[in-house]
Amino acid sequence: MVAATGLFAGLEKHILEHGTKVDGDVDFSELSLIGEGTDRVIAFQLLGGNFLLTPEEEVVSVDGVDGEAETYALDEGLKKAVHSFLRWRIAFADAFSI
Repeated sequence: MVAATGLFAGLEKHILEHGTKVDGDVDFSELSLIGEGTDRVIAFQLLGGNFLLTPEEEVVSVDGVDGEAETYALDEGLKKAVHSFLRWRIAFADAFSI
């Protein structure tokens, strides 16, 4: 299970171990590791919305597509809820090997 600290690192490790590399990105179910180095993020969907998790563990909502996309940082309460969901998501994948 992903610890309370190091959420991004834990997710990244899990995605790299179990995911499929596609055009430089790594996909694991609905989680995608995009980019490299300091520019990498984890993209995911939650309740019909698109989100990014940064290495600093900030969560941003993404509206629009490609060059037209706008991002919005989540407030602390929503960020904590999303972190909790992502921890559960990885625990579920570990428990059921998916």
